Amino acid sequence: QTELEEYFPSHGVCQWIGNSLQVARKHYLQMTDSHYEKAALKVANFVANFVASKAPQGVVNEKCDAAKPAENRSVSQNVAVLVGDTGLEPVTSAL
Repeated sequence: QTELEEYFPSHGVCQWIGNSLQVARKHYLQMTDSHYEKAALKVANFVANFVASKAPQGVVNEKCDAAKPAENRSVSQNVAVLVGDTGLEPVTSAL
């Protein structure tokens, strides 16, 4: 049922197989490896586009050439900031 619903509407697939939408959702429809791969790719593209949109204007991403003097080099850094289990806000006692 999962593979058929990639190409055909749910109500049609249920009629062909002989079950209801509720039964299909509860027992037959499942996530496939390709669903996870598509989701991971979309998230990766979203993050890359978001990061690129936040880069300062005029920053050039290029490899540093050790032969060039430092004043002629343009270097950009991407810094990853890890957030702990509690998030960005400090932990406070419950009221």
